[in-house]
Amino acid sequence: AAGVSFVHVVCIGGGGGGQNGGTAGGVGGGTRFGILLGGGGVGGAGGIGGAGGTATGAAITLIGGGGDGADAAMGGQGGVGPFGGAGSGSEVTGSQLTNAAPNTGAGGGSNNGGGGGAGGYFEAFLNNPAATYSYTVGAGGTSIAITGAVGIIMIGTYFA
Repeated sequence: AAGVSFVHVVCIGGGGGGQNGGTAGGVGGGTRFGILLGGGGVGGAGGIGGAGGTATGAAITLIGGGGDGADAAMGGQGGVGPFGGAGSGSEVTGSQLTNAAPNTGAGGGSNNGGGGGAGGYFEAFLNNPAATYSYTVGAGGTSIAITGAVGIIMIGTYFA
């Protein structure tokens, strides 16, 4: 792009959904910017928290936080990433919704199973950027009513 020195890209994949009853949480979708990928978090299943998503292609990458497993009295909390927002675990007999906060890439919590993992994070500085890039924003994984958060893309352009 004319006059642009570099582009700063920050992304996180979608968070995995928290387990709800016997239904495992869905996997969060990957967030992609060009060849860079922040993978989605894994959904909670079988009382075990889902793993955090990974990221590839960038110099700065972080694995998303894993969701917590359930115990006899509490469901697992969702995994947290750099933008916070994990869904909380609640009492097994509780009825609180434990979705992740919107647009954070965090995992959904659970009131009776494992929490979902957060999406993978990456940050990149693209020198001599192209005029256009393909991109996708990862959806949050779901499990009946407990969802992980949608991923995000933040872009800053710097001019010479």
